[in-house]
Amino acid sequence: MKFFKAALVCVFSILGISHSARAAVALLSQDWYTGDGSLRIDLPPPANDGVTVSVPTQYTHGPFPQTATNAITFGPGGLNVLVNQRGAWINVLTHPSLLYQTFQNWSVVGFDVQFTIDTPESYTFSGSSAASQGYYIKLVGSNTGTIFNQSQFFLASSGILQPDTYTFSGLSLTNGPNPAWYNSYYSEVINGSLTVTPEPTSLALIALSSSFLIRRRPRRSSTPQRHS
Repeated sequence: MKFFKAALVCVFSILGISHSARAAVALLSQDWYTGDGSLRIDLPPPANDGVTVSVPTQYTHGPFPQTATNAITFGPGGLNVLVNQRGAWINVLTHPSLLYQTFQNWSVVGFDVQFTIDTPESYTFSGSSAASQGYYIKLVGSNTGTIFNQSQFFLASSGILQPDTYTFSGLSLTNGPNPAWYNSYYSEVINGSLTVTPEPTSLALIALSSSFLIRRRPRRSSTPQRHS
């Protein structure tokens, strides 16, 4: 009976530890957004009518597309966020213009993922870009502060995240308007990937508890037990 009680306690302990390992990373929110805007300033008469047409950036928000190139996934390895985004600022004019002071349009892209962890977890980040302008991408903890903050030429990063709520976010630097003499440019992130995985010690605890349960067996005795 003592062994049975001990086994039950061990089983529930294993279940509790296993649940903690699975629930160590929890997704709180996600936002995938895009925006577009434009500005056209006509030259005054007699060249043109002098009208200004300004369309501020209008954003559309939603969840991650969940495609092969942009997705949030959970698996045995933990949480993974994969991002590929590209924004652009376009100078429509071919200088010099006889009709406009400026004529430009732009597209902005960005994302925001918030998650929480209740045990120390390993993380890795990688990504690249071939853009002529920066794309900001960062990981920030509510209490632990900035883990990394990079733009354009991304450097691989890894380490241990302490229990906290974290925000992983990115934004293309393509919002307008810009000065009329700017050349067109784009901003991007290629295969930006953040992976958060359980620490090996958490997995080791599960294995250790399982081993204890398997090895702990009732001892047999050749001496008959006395019955009162």
